[in-house]
Amino acid sequence: MVSAPSVREALEKAQFASLAGFDLRALRPAGPSALYWEEGAQAGVEVRHTFVRRDVPLSRRRWQFDTRREHQAALDGEA
Repeated sequence: MVSAPSVREALEKAQFASLAGFDLRALRPAGPSALYWEEGAQAGVEVRHTFVRRDVPLSRRRWQFDTRREHQAALDGEA
């Protein structure tokens, strides 16, 4: 578990374990990494896009869903 004031700082502090001798950091794709977070979280980066998702269950019996806001930004300062 990592404690940090923002999502970006938590990712920078995180220690990722290897899986059977394979370094998981080797899976990182080329180009900028995207960060997604829900409204209300401190990300530590400027919002690039905001998406409205309708995926919060209100009533499973009637298949009704409420909205939530999800923000996105590039971690490497590009997008």
